[in-house]
Amino acid sequence: MVSELAGLSVRAKVAWLLMRLATMAAPDTFIPLYQKEMAELLGVAASSVKAALGHFREQGLLRTEVGGVHLLALDALTDEIHSDNLE
Repeated sequence: MVSELAGLSVRAKVAWLLMRLATMAAPDTFIPLYQKEMAELLGVAASSVKAALGHFREQGLLRTEVGGVHLLALDALTDEIHSDNLE
């Protein structure tokens, strides 16, 4: 996992985590994970996860809910990961 995330921005790391969890939870796109838990899994600050989720929410890619995140645009989250790798 660490090698997959090396060099990615926090936003791309959050997108990566959400996509991995969505794959496990398919076909449901609700990820029952708190922001603090995401931060701990990724080894980043909770405020950074909050900012990344806020960005994705503004883009219409997800909806944050009590106790988790509802993914709305899986392809766009995947694009976020790949575009970060290109920079």
